[in-house]
Amino acid sequence: MSEDLIGDRLSRVVTELEAQAEAMASHDRLGLMGFQGQIEQLKEWLGPANECGLGYESIIALLEAYPAKLSARAAVGMLEAALLFRYKTGREEDRMFDLR
Repeated sequence: MSEDLIGDRLSRVVTELEAQAEAMASHDRLGLMGFQGQIEQLKEWLGPANECGLGYESIIALLEAYPAKLSARAAVGMLEAALLFRYKTGREEDRMFDLR
């Protein structure tokens, strides 16, 4: 059940990002897969491949590399996915949240 919830949340994020593809194309870097190519890859991972963990990590990398914006709803969806995955960071300031 949580896998369906995660996939749904991440797919909504990808839909929002895809709507920004034209604006993000000007930020593509030579030699790297462009924004639209990454969106297509995300759709494959979240759809037929059912690789939500890989999709989540790729969305994070995409958001770090491009000035794309997410709605509050999509941002909360990313947070929900992270909580369901139990993703943690190794940062010292996040240590209090690490339940490992």
